[in-house]
Amino acid sequence: MNDYETYRFFRKTYPAWNIHRVKDFFIEELQAIPIPMDHPDIQYHLQDPYIPKREKICGVYGIYKKSILSVLEGEVENINGIDFAMKKQKDVTLSIDDVETILEVGILVILEKDDQKHVSGAFIGGNAGKLYNLIDVFRGLPPLTHSKDDIISLRKFMSSLDTVNRMGFL
Repeated sequence: MNDYETYRFFRKTYPAWNIHRVKDFFIEELQAIPIPMDHPDIQYHLQDPYIPKREKICGVYGIYKKSILSVLEGEVENINGIDFAMKKQKDVTLSIDDVETILEVGILVILEKDDQKHVSGAFIGGNAGKLYNLIDVFRGLPPLTHSKDDIISLRKFMSSLDTVNRMGFL
């Protein structure tokens, strides 16, 4: 299979996730707390110049559980391993009333959309490099342009897919 056939295969096999599927993933898999955009504790963060414009924001989440953060930060390799299970035993459960605490100990994620259906990017406030790999998988591959950028996009996507798979999320 040449690079363009591989690109088409991956684009078809791993399409972009719709916003609702991403929301479910954040809540169910990452055990994130959805935060309303009008919540007083995030207003300062929404002023950051790197934050998407309000009309492009499709979700605001706080990820705070130490077990999940350990995977996203690379401290624990996989959600199916013993290290994760041991950290999960020590997790505490917070609620929307604890947003200030969530922002202090966790990661703020603001998802951006290009259209009404799919996530196009994210602002990630915190140290969780592997979360960008998840965002890449959510976005899927863009349409082919028949330029060398296609191959770069394909390699980046394949790397992200491998990372997300190794974390145990696929």
